[in-house]
Amino acid sequence: MGISCRIFIVDPEDRVHRFTSTDFTRLYEDPESFPIPRFANQRLRVAEAVVELKNRRPMRVLRLAYFLFPFDERGVLDRADVDRRQLAHLNDLFDHRGAVAAYSAEGERPFRVMVNGRGIGA
Repeated sequence: MGISCRIFIVDPEDRVHRFTSTDFTRLYEDPESFPIPRFANQRLRVAEAVVELKNRRPMRVLRLAYFLFPFDERGVLDRADVDRRQLAHLNDLFDHRGAVAAYSAEGERPFRVMVNGRGIGA
């Protein structure tokens, strides 16, 4: 068994574009080096799926995450906008003590979350 991360971008016509991990890393970490002109001036839906593999075939989805990625007039990802949105979502997860509870799909707390350099949780 193994685990694989799959990245998909959905365009306005609901066409799904699968990205390799290498291309997605380039797009996200160095957007200027990876413009996608067909995505110019659009805010597109992105899905990240972590899947369990058996004999290199997907067996089940372990985690899904969704994002909106804005692209400028040249088709370059607006990384600053993405980072602002992700930080806002993280802030929404924190409780009044600055701790975040992380739960598995089964409702258990298998994660050890670091807050201010100290581990909390399971």
